[in-house]
Amino acid sequence: MIQRADLGIRIIPRYTMTKERQADFVIENFRELDNLIFKYGFSSYVKISKMISYYFYKNMILVFAEIWFSMYCGYSGQIYFLKILISMYNAFLTNIQVFIALYYEKTSQY
Repeated sequence: MIQRADLGIRIIPRYTMTKERQADFVIENFRELDNLIFKYGFSSYVKISKMISYYFYKNMILVFAEIWFSMYCGYSGQIYFLKILISMYNAFLTNIQVFIALYYEKTSQY
């Protein structure tokens, strides 16, 4: 018995329609399962890879601004951003990207 799952797939015969609302995907045959897993896995991989690259480049811009300012000031130890601004930068821009991705996300055609 499955205690916890991230994705619910229900395999039902054609003649019964009970409990199909409890699953994320409902399929009729086992042969459709390979196609479903491939599409779901690939789309999940693409989304995660886009998020990771976005986080990397977002923080790279912040670090390069700090490095440039420290070179400009002669490595005097003066700070360019306040600590709270760095936290707000990460929190705000991280959430913005998630909301944009959710807005443009397409539903599965399966």
